[in-house]
Parts: sequence; C-alpha cells; structure tokens
Amino acid sequence: SITSNGGDSTIAVSVTATCVLTKPNPYNPKSGQKLKFFGSGVVPNDTKIRIFTVSGKPVKTLTESQGLNEIEWDGKNEDGDEVVNGIYLFVSESPAEKSHGKFTVVKK
Repeated sequence: SITSNGGDSTIAVSVTATCVLTKPNPYNPKSGQKLKFFGSGVVPNDTKIRIFTVSGKPVKTLTESQGLNEIEWDGKNEDGDEVVNGIYLFVSESPAEKSHGKFTVVKK
C-alpha cells in the first residue's frame, strides 16, 4: 500500500518469485526414480523439507547438505518403510522462502 501526499512519482518495484516444486508428480517409488524437490526455493546447504500425510502425521524430514539445488526422496518414511498410495503435503524452509505444496504417490 502506497499513500501519496499529493505528489506524482513513479516507483519501480521488483518482485522475485520463489518456489519449490516436485517431479515426477504423481510419483511411483517402484519406478526406480526418486522424487525431486526443486526450484528457486531450494538453497544449497540450507533447505529443510518436511513431508506429512494429509492428516498431518510426519512422514520424513529431508535436508539439502550436498551443495545442490534439489533434494531427492526415495519414498520411504523415517523408519525406512515405503509409504502407501495417497496425497502427501510438504513444507519447505530456506533463507529464500517458507512454502508448502502437495504431491501424489501412486504405485502401479
């Protein structure tokens, strides 16, 4: 919100959109691929992604510690068990942003 004192001026505003996305989505752990979290919101060595079920139960916490701009997930929970089919939510935190998203796990 900008309030003028009656003057007339142009102000340049720069906005940088950041985001964290997943691929492939839907994700099939049996495909041999890992799910990748990527985008400008993933800061090398300084990003944490927490994965939850839709009911809010924690599934897995991932951190980027290899200097990469993406984080991979093998489809397993903290106990090392493969997750079941369904929709999962994630929260990402980095110096660039705090955001959330969702993805689907489908085993064929």
